Amino acid sequence: MNEINKLGLRITGITLVAVALLYGIFWGGKYTYQKFLGDKTEKEQLAQNKVTDQAGDSANFDTSQDTDGDGIPDSFEIIYRTNPDSKDTDSDGASDLDEITIGRDPLTPGPNDELMPDTGSKVASTDTFTDKYLFSLPTDAAQEDILSTDNLTAFVDANKGDLTPALPEGTILVSDASGKEAVSKYLDSISTAQNKELAAVSSDDIDTAFKQQVADPQALKDILAKLENNVAILKKVQAPKEAEELHGAYVAASQALADNVKLLIDMPNDFVGGLIGAKKIGELGVVFEDLAAQVETLEAKYGIQ
Repeated sequence: MNEINKLGLRITGITLVAVALLYGIFWGGKYTYQKFLGDKTEKEQLAQNKVTDQAGDSANFDTSQDTDGDGIPDSFEIIYRTNPDSKDTDSDGASDLDEITIGRDPLTPGPNDELMPDTGSKVASTDTFTDKYLFSLPTDAAQEDILSTDNLTAFVDANKGDLTPALPEGTILVSDASGKEAVSKYLDSISTAQNKELAAVSSDDIDTAFKQQVADPQALKDILAKLENNVAILKKVQAPKEAEELHGAYVAASQALADNVKLLIDMPNDFVGGLIGAKKIGELGVVFEDLAAQVETLEAKYGIQ
């Protein structure tokens, strides 16, 4: 049987703790972590890089290990340089997770270590989804409102746009051929099993690369390269007239997948954009499953095995 990329896509559900950690990576990385590293001598930095590299290799950013049970995986504690054996690294009475969640520095005793991004009219530009999200909030928004899953979810749903892009006229090539032989040839050309120029990309591939992005940012970039190559190849395929609509939907969905992986890659610079990418990738799973069903219908029509 010809195979279409039956991705069944999803990015692991973004829970409150996951949002808190991703929030901390974005704002913590932008303010706290960079500020902290900026105070270190070159010798200390080189030593820390070595330790971080070794720890990253051994942990492989496994988000299941949490030695001190504070809700922050040991692999993320490497990022913050917090103590994986202590729930409160700076001993100020606020747990590391709570400090990261509300935008405080878990390495500096509080409570005067709060770091607040600008919101509302204080936002200087709206170049990214994150800027737009912060702009949409009141100027005096509290940290818990900035992090609110309700606020983030509402913004993502309102700003995610169309699930798949509209393809320019002429993108889909259509042949005059018809019948079993033409359909069989077409299905082989879009099959990752039959057409070796196409790369199979599974939901697990994307999910794993997404989780490991901090330790290995190249993994998602490699997946993006495969997806963009797939799109280029699919655009060269000539589809029989009866498969024109199927092929158009397949190319559009493949392009959408690549576009949203780009948002995941850029998540360290555009946190909310990454959330939009993750949301749309999850929704694309239904689209690919429907495409797979259409392929099976064509196979059954012509008795193609």
